[in-house]
Amino acid sequence: MSEPKLNSTLTRFATRANELQAVVAQMCGSEPAKTRLMGSLVMNVQDILLLLGAFPDCVGYSNNRRGAPILDFKNEDRVQDLIYFMLRPALTDLVPEQPANSTTRQYSIEDYISRDLKTVVEAKRIHNKTHGKTVKAELNKDVGDYKNDPNCHHLIFFLYDPEKHIESPSGLKKAVEGRHVHNGKVLNVYCIVQT
Repeated sequence: MSEPKLNSTLTRFATRANELQAVVAQMCGSEPAKTRLMGSLVMNVQDILLLLGAFPDCVGYSNNRRGAPILDFKNEDRVQDLIYFMLRPALTDLVPEQPANSTTRQYSIEDYISRDLKTVVEAKRIHNKTHGKTVKAELNKDVGDYKNDPNCHHLIFFLYDPEKHIESPSGLKKAVEGRHVHNGKVLNVYCIVQT
């Protein structure tokens, strides 16, 4: 990314972060808000990816703030909860776990969906070495499930792998990420592996 484009992106992100902090402060009653939340602060899938980049900071806060972890990230639902806490204030139409049509099973559960941005966020916690080896097949199956979903044009996989059970995160990303076209419908897939 060029330096001017990076500076522009960082400035936009900082502006939205300041707006979001004012909204959160108002919701918590700590100070009068200077801005009012009229809609989502997130405008596109890149904004979601930027927000997800703060995951390590949030985990660090949770693990160190009170002397004992606030959330235990040993199971997948806690990872999903943190992602919801991170995204929901900035993405007002984010909804957890909605049934989705699937060609391979009766229905699948989406972790989170923004219908306005036609984006699904699937969060997974890698549990052990076996899961680290089979997660690629799991992600490919999910891509197959979402490729026909009219509410999903962007699919973000967020994989939390603190014990580093995935042998090649870059290889996994390369195998899964990209533009998938099926019957004329485009599904853009993103993969974040966080250790």
